Amino acid sequence: MAAAVVILASIFIVFFPKPDAEIMMAEYSIQAYCPRTAGASAPISSLDEVSQICCAHPQVELAPTRLDELTALSADPIVAYYLGHYFLERGEFENATTYLQKSLTLKEELSASYNFFRTYQENSLQFNLILANWGSGESKENTQKALEDFISQQNPKGDLL
Repeated sequence: MAAAVVILASIFIVFFPKPDAEIMMAEYSIQAYCPRTAGASAPISSLDEVSQICCAHPQVELAPTRLDELTALSADPIVAYYLGHYFLERGEFENATTYLQKSLTLKEELSASYNFFRTYQENSLQFNLILANWGSGESKENTQKALEDFISQQNPKGDLL
């Protein structure tokens, strides 16, 4: 899985869109982990319920009051994880940046509480954060540097696997 992230990031650098091109983050971003879905009676911090905001097809449209409820619970790293992906998919890049960064800050807690959160998920969060920063107005040069740094961290030899 880590190899897939490195390859995707490498391809992204090679075929970097023109600065004035429409940014379609859903085409580049790595999807959130989607477990089986559960009934609405599941506790709000449970993986099954909170994942539905990203994993339902079509994606859940959160009512403002529901969004407020979730953002109030974003100290829970799994809620922050899914909110970051939710906002990235919707093109709300500043909000995506906030919650993806929060997820990375809480990665130790995520790893301890959720066995799906391994190196691949951390790498995908880092990659998606680069995209969200770019969508928020980060320059092409800074984005390209961040991607190159990301690739070199994942693959220090510089091979494309």
